[in-house]
Amino acid sequence: MLDSLRGVCAILVVLYHYPNGSHLTSSEFIRGGYLFVDFFFVLSGFVIAYSYANRITDRESLLVFVARRFFRLWPLHLFILALYFLVEVSMKPAGAELGAVSGRNLPDLWRSLTLTNGFAMDHTSPWNMPSWSISAEWWTYIAFALLVLALPRRLWAGLVAMVAVALAALMATHSSMRITFDMGLVRCLVGFGLGALMATQWKSVSNWLGSVGTRKLAISEVLLVVAVTVFVASARLSHWSFLAPFLFSAALAVFAMEAGPVSRLMRGPFFVRAGVLSYSIYMVHQLIMGRLRNVTDLGGRLGYTPDPANKWHMDAMVVLMVVMVWVVAALTYRFVEMPGQAMGSTVIDRFRRVSRKA
Repeated sequence: MLDSLRGVCAILVVLYHYPNGSHLTSSEFIRGGYLFVDFFFVLSGFVIAYSYANRITDRESLLVFVARRFFRLWPLHLFILALYFLVEVSMKPAGAELGAVSGRNLPDLWRSLTLTNGFAMDHTSPWNMPSWSISAEWWTYIAFALLVLALPRRLWAGLVAMVAVALAALMATHSSMRITFDMGLVRCLVGFGLGALMATQWKSVSNWLGSVGTRKLAISEVLLVVAVTVFVASARLSHWSFLAPFLFSAALAVFAMEAGPVSRLMRGPFFVRAGVLSYSIYMVHQLIMGRLRNVTDLGGRLGYTPDPANKWHMDAMVVLMVVMVWVVAALTYRFVEMPGQAMGSTVIDRFRRVSRKA
């Protein structure tokens, strides 16, 4: 069910990145949709800590953890960068340097390849710009694993310190949570840390929520959906946006109990499938939007183009874009993500066999 929420948030981020003037994408709620990246971070922290906080105990388990996360993230990331590179080369004016028109140059490509495009940089890398958050998550995984090894019995204290320092740094340097390439890693530390902290205390949290009663939990689910909607629409460009990870942590705790109508809705086949495809949806959408713009430009030269002043035309474009993203995401999940994870399992199995022999 939590993966279904990840899928919904991925689609909302896609809509945020497509401000075409439609009825939906011009709404205040969608214009604050960038905040749902923080839900990704919180959920990732919760799932990773719940699964690995007691399993990372030595060098071997640390390497296994890092390998699993690498093969979860990097194959699709590399594949999308390769597609961008092919598009860039094919559209480059003859004799021009790579990136002369689009800004997609080789130094930025290197940053993306090494997943350092979420560090404190002076500009965003145009090579699949949303991947800054993948960069942030990758290095946060490493930080978390080292923290587990360093503080096996006081992990919660390390996570509290991490969240406090990271949040203070963000609030001292930015006016809202709309932070990407410049301090994206620090932003991730806040959300991931809160999710991981909740996972370390999940037994107590779930027992307390269970004592509340099913009816109150069901009501809480609905109220939280309303609260998140109002918050995202109203706090998107203010200091209040720094509270987003805290609100998402509360929502995650309640939804994890799966006791209300929202949870039942999220178990529907569409939402379950969206959760499965969420990483691919997030990673492919910017590339698909670019190609859709190319097609629209070509249509304009031929005399067939939607009217950008007509919201209904733009609504149709939103539907077309989401369908295209969904179809391509299904393909990349089947032919890139799944083989990448299978490759990772093979590498880890071989590593373990060699370790046992040694």
